[in-house]
Amino acid sequence: MGQRFDPQTWLKRVFPKGIEKSGLLNDKLEIKKTYLKALVRATAVSQRQLTQEIYKTVEFYLEKEERLKAQGVKAFKQEALNGQALLTERIKNFLVYSEVQEQKKAHKGRKYRWLPSSAKEPDPQHQLLYGKVFDEGEGDKEGYMPGERWGCQCGIEWLDEAEDLILLHTPTNTIDRIRRMFNMAVAGQGLEDRSTDFVFGKIKGKRWYRIKRQTGLDLKGFSEQLRVEGMRHSYLHHGFATIEAARNQKSVTAKEFALIPTITKYFDRVILEKKKAGERLLFTKKINKKTYSYVTNISRKKKMLINKTFFIKQ
Repeated sequence: MGQRFDPQTWLKRVFPKGIEKSGLLNDKLEIKKTYLKALVRATAVSQRQLTQEIYKTVEFYLEKEERLKAQGVKAFKQEALNGQALLTERIKNFLVYSEVQEQKKAHKGRKYRWLPSSAKEPDPQHQLLYGKVFDEGEGDKEGYMPGERWGCQCGIEWLDEAEDLILLHTPTNTIDRIRRMFNMAVAGQGLEDRSTDFVFGKIKGKRWYRIKRQTGLDLKGFSEQLRVEGMRHSYLHHGFATIEAARNQKSVTAKEFALIPTITKYFDRVILEKKKAGERLLFTKKINKKTYSYVTNISRKKKMLINKTFFIKQ
């Protein structure tokens, strides 16, 4: 799961509770410095930006006071301010919008998942976007990301780099197939059933050249094959075995297994290992301070790279 941003939860953390009760302005419509400084400290907004935004509403209050006074309303000030509810709402929306801009900068070029709104009456159009994945900077039909449109209380889940890679380079049907195979492996089903094998691509082009340059092997025309028993070996040995745990090797989840086509295509390094049982290739890739290691047996007769094991080191 990647980093999440929920506007309501975030506002509860950064918005001083006293503002809602006593207001951000005093009786002379001047900003209370204590609250102003607290908001600046808790957010990425500057004092100047916040002051400018506050005074847009102050101008509205002043104009409303004049109208009510001219109409002969005795409590024109209290009625115009109405507990400063408009200002409170405006500042909350401004802060959420500003925070989303900061998050966009921090996650430039990444993908995010649209999370449900915490509003009592969510926007029906935004409800259709729940769970969908977008590129940073993209969003609803107007192009707004969650929290950018005034009053939007939808959340954001920034996808971690591993999930980014899966979504960028792996077709949906491939991801679904790998996850189904992993579930079978965990359940101990289809281990010897060759009909469950999954061939997901031939080695060619730049990938073929990189493997040949790093290992000396010419694997042009070889295919890559996933087998359920290889997945089960990874799940059992690297999830529960004592020796592997001592080596700081951790089991891989169904989500991470979907990274295999990406790792064998965009690997950092590939190593040829010669064992008694035959030749093996070890593909490694570092993602978010984790090193993913995927081992395949080389079957020259079948012209296949067949999955042996897959694990993480951190």
